[in-house]
Amino acid sequence: MTGTREYAVTQQTDQTQQATRITLPLARLRWLQEMGIAPALLRPYAPQTPAEARPAEKRTASPEAPLHAPEKDTVSDSGRAQFKELLRALDGDSAPRRAPRPNEQKAEPVVPAPPVNSGEQKTFTEWQQSLLDCNACARCDERAVVLPGIGVQEQPDWFVLGGMPTRQDEGAGRAWSASAGRLLAMQLRSMGLNLREQVYLSYALKCRSNQPQASTESITACRQVFLQELAWVQPKRLLVLGPEAVQMLWGAEARLDELRGELQQWTDPDGRALPVVVTVDPTSLLLRPQQKARAWRDLLVLQQLMAAPAAD
Repeated sequence: MTGTREYAVTQQTDQTQQATRITLPLARLRWLQEMGIAPALLRPYAPQTPAEARPAEKRTASPEAPLHAPEKDTVSDSGRAQFKELLRALDGDSAPRRAPRPNEQKAEPVVPAPPVNSGEQKTFTEWQQSLLDCNACARCDERAVVLPGIGVQEQPDWFVLGGMPTRQDEGAGRAWSASAGRLLAMQLRSMGLNLREQVYLSYALKCRSNQPQASTESITACRQVFLQELAWVQPKRLLVLGPEAVQMLWGAEARLDELRGELQQWTDPDGRALPVVVTVDPTSLLLRPQQKARAWRDLLVLQQLMAAPAAD
């Protein structure tokens, strides 16, 4: 009888813990994983299915790593602190900038690497290959590979400039190949665009980093690369996605919410004025699906611009 009572108490305690356990939606967990959060940190927040309810079946390969995969590396206290800070930022419009640590020295301004002389490369492909050894900013210490842009390389209708690659993009070795890329492709097709014939896709920052936000120094250092890329591609219009891409064009003080929803104009260093449509990065829509309605309205500006008669 004593053993039966102890079992009943243990079972009731387990049920109470399960009832009070905090879980996050799977879409949010996948987004956090793409931002570089270790699976060991995400595991306590993932919805669990009883073992007896999970049928034994073969799983096909997925671009997202399983959230419950074994994690060999231990998570440091600083990693946990960054993860908690990111979770707190989910309730706001944007993640706060990381405050300097007490013993942390102020970083010296990053001096951009000398611009690559586009005359030294005879083709755009050669120029892209020259980026693979880029060390213009501190992100080169964390990346596995540089991810140049993809798509129509000669005067496309649209140059799509996103923020930065995800861990899955880096693992695949190709820009815009993960969940955010698939969502972006659906968005552009819904606007009537042919990705194979009208669009070039790239990132403002072509290296992945473990930091969820890009530093001002990195954006400044990578801007020269973007301008060179723009000069090679010569697009007719720009679609700018997310705060990093916005700052790449208009500087560190530019705010995405002040620019989205209306047609903008931006003048490149050669004096060529380009129409610009601004909206959020698809990566953020994977975390906050409720923002898709406003993102759709932003993209209607793109559709209206495409439908307008060409200027003489």
